[in-house]
Amino acid sequence: MTTPYNQPEKTLHARPQSGGARVWVISADDQLADRIGELLRPVTDRIGRFEPETIKEESFWTHKLPDPALVILDIDRDIAWGVWALQRLRRARVQAPVVVLTQDFSRDFGAKIISEGVRYYFSHDFCQEEFLEVAESLLKK
Repeated sequence: MTTPYNQPEKTLHARPQSGGARVWVISADDQLADRIGELLRPVTDRIGRFEPETIKEESFWTHKLPDPALVILDIDRDIAWGVWALQRLRRARVQAPVVVLTQDFSRDFGAKIISEGVRYYFSHDFCQEEFLEVAESLLKK
């Protein structure tokens, strides 16, 4: 679902705050995005959810959003799209670290996203404690 350009993010929290989302969750999977929102809520309530289709639109990048402190990118199994999304984030000068979620946990996939600057990636059935520890450490930087 593409969101209107003047409202480019779905919030995953009950108390929206001004200043934009501190964490961007880019995922087509509603359940996964909700799970991430619940896990991160004790750390920050400024979480924005973006559909992959939304970030494919050039207007998403021309609509100036405050830079996030962390990006959670659900690549699922589409490595080509994931690499494109990582490159597009960098081209837009988004400096936030990116944590990738995937169902493709192959060695080739890991090598490819690491070559794109990703330091952390998790499978969709990730350990909640480990994920939260990584997210918290990245948000403190």
